Amino acid sequence: MKKLFDFCARAIAIALLAVTLSGCAGHKQIEATSPDVVIEGVNVGDEVSINSKAGKHYRFVITKITNKALYGEGVRVTYAEMSTVETRNKDGVFKRIGNLF
Repeated sequence: MKKLFDFCARAIAIALLAVTLSGCAGHKQIEATSPDVVIEGVNVGDEVSINSKAGKHYRFVITKITNKALYGEGVRVTYAEMSTVETRNKDGVFKRIGNLF
């Protein structure tokens, strides 16, 4: 009976670990040290969630990317303003770009 209990306990632990790790597989954090790193981490059409250094929150779909800012419908956020950027592409893949400049 004890062997069966030990086997079940191990199986449950392995299953929980697998579920936890697979849930994080689509999430990546990119350490941003320059605007170029942000530019490389996003694409036109991605949905972004940006927290600014001043505490503002922006959420929009990227329509334009320049060397100065990300743009959406009626929104422009410069890289100098950004604190963190989270992006989800059209396929649902999530990335977090943190520790900006």
